[in-house]
Amino acid sequence: MSNKVVLGLSGGVDSAVAALLLQQMAFDVEGLYLITCAGYEKGAEKAKELASQLNIPLTTKDIQKEFHQKVIQDFAQSYYAGETPSPCLDCNRLIKWEYMLRHADQIGAPFVATGHYARIIKTDLQKYELHKGLDPQKDQSYMLSRLSQYELSRTILPLGEQNKINVRAIAHEYGLRIPKNEESQDLCFLQGTNYRDFLKTHFNFQEDAGTVQLIDGTVIGEHLGLSNYTIGQRKGLPAYKHPLFVIEKRQSDNTLIVGAANELGETRFTVRKLNWISGSPPKNTHQIETKIRYQAKPVLCDLTLSSDNRAEVQSHTMLRDITPGQFAVFYQDELVLGSGIISS
Repeated sequence: MSNKVVLGLSGGVDSAVAALLLQQMAFDVEGLYLITCAGYEKGAEKAKELASQLNIPLTTKDIQKEFHQKVIQDFAQSYYAGETPSPCLDCNRLIKWEYMLRHADQIGAPFVATGHYARIIKTDLQKYELHKGLDPQKDQSYMLSRLSQYELSRTILPLGEQNKINVRAIAHEYGLRIPKNEESQDLCFLQGTNYRDFLKTHFNFQEDAGTVQLIDGTVIGEHLGLSNYTIGQRKGLPAYKHPLFVIEKRQSDNTLIVGAANELGETRFTVRKLNWISGSPPKNTHQIETKIRYQAKPVLCDLTLSSDNRAEVQSHTMLRDITPGQFAVFYQDELVLGSGIISS
């Protein structure tokens, strides 16, 4: 089997050290840099400089059109529907792995790799499991929960056993000159603008004003568009006798529902477009650890699956910020079971 591997090279320290570790594992590494949106041409120069230091070839591909079709349009549609989308997870599957694997096939490389902090373990049953990275402060398994058996079977994650301190130490030991501000940022396509301005500019996104109401229906003010708010938000709400929080964005009549802290929270929500990494749902859907945001603490939940690739999630703990459009990721200890998009 060929020892070639295609590495997603971002120009930062994580992917650079991933390249070093792959070389130490006797892999023939080729870097791939994807230009997904305006401004990423500058990043290509950083990646080129790192590839030169690492003495590996680098291919740059401009896929802005595909990125717009597969990621940005879905992002916009989700906001039009009153959700708060998180496009990075699907971007990993639809863009990064899609084009890394496509390039790998073109050059005869059996594997691809990235600098994510997560682990892939092959079981005795010839299945591939996604596990949390050993460093709990940097674990990025949440971000990879949309991948399938096929992607995992061809992926190497060299940083899964590392922590950030070790990674920086390795870069220093080998004299790598890492560009400043190398940490990747979510919503790369915004390029420093906020999402509302982005949508207005690129999609002619406009919203009507509506009322702000308490749970009992009392009108206390006006909002300028539901997309300006997210569940649990406190800032930007009308003055009241006690602090207010966003409880619900009611699309049916363009109403923002607010309430006190003790009125915020649910124990039940639904998810759609489930992705089970093993290829099928777990046999036991009770006592499943669930994270409703990347940085959220996991809580125990019970899942009731339906035939339309949805599930009802019953949390054992009150959750204050269940946000439609975000991803719920399901775990069993260190093992990532899969994920779904929160609908309500």
